[in-house]
Amino acid sequence: MTTLIQSRCDAKEVNSIASNILFNLTKKDWSTNNFLTGIITRVESRNINLSGSIGEVKSNRNTEILADADRIFDQDMMCLKNFIVANKYLRDETKVKNAETIWKILDAHDANLYRLGYEKQIVLADSLLIDFDKEDVKPIIATLTGVPEAVGNVKFSLANLKALYRESKEYDASKADIVAPSIQKNGIRDIINQELIPYLDVMSKVEPDVYKESYMVILEYIESINTKVKARISRSNKQDDWVAETE
Repeated sequence: MTTLIQSRCDAKEVNSIASNILFNLTKKDWSTNNFLTGIITRVESRNINLSGSIGEVKSNRNTEILADADRIFDQDMMCLKNFIVANKYLRDETKVKNAETIWKILDAHDANLYRLGYEKQIVLADSLLIDFDKEDVKPIIATLTGVPEAVGNVKFSLANLKALYRESKEYDASKADIVAPSIQKNGIRDIINQELIPYLDVMSKVEPDVYKESYMVILEYIESINTKVKARISRSNKQDDWVAETE
């Protein structure tokens, strides 16, 4: 029975098989064999896309990183808010008055803007910082205890949040064009199982000096991956049985 790639192989395993098949086949010059070079070209093209999609899925930490940036921005905004409030209770009447002025500006942009979604809080925070940078406002902020430093922290964390949010949106847009690895691996497996292996099986008998060595190496590698897949499935089944027995 001809060795074929098992359907239970995952995307990484099919990617590995295809890469090794291509490495093995490209050791020889098949330029006179249009059928085989056609298969090689198709597998190579699809495997490049599969490698890319596996990498995209693996590297997609945008949501986690963005959430961390948002948490830092929220903390900085709360710190700014609390410093302004604290200045309203100082003994220095000038600082109290100035704190009231700055509070009105903050409140006009929503003092709780950090509780909003990414887009709204970014827009409101941008607008707030523009007002804080006005020539008649900056000297007032400078008189308040802790507020200038807090504003600086907000500027820094907002810039980071905006950059990561933009990257996240760009990634989401590009992700729409990425075919799921689980779908791509099936296409590669079908080409290898239904076209490449049957062809090499026949040609290794017709012209063994040309094809047999490559064919046997490819079969050996496929079989080694299949063995790993069978072992993984067996372990999974045993784990399921153990769970069922203990429930």
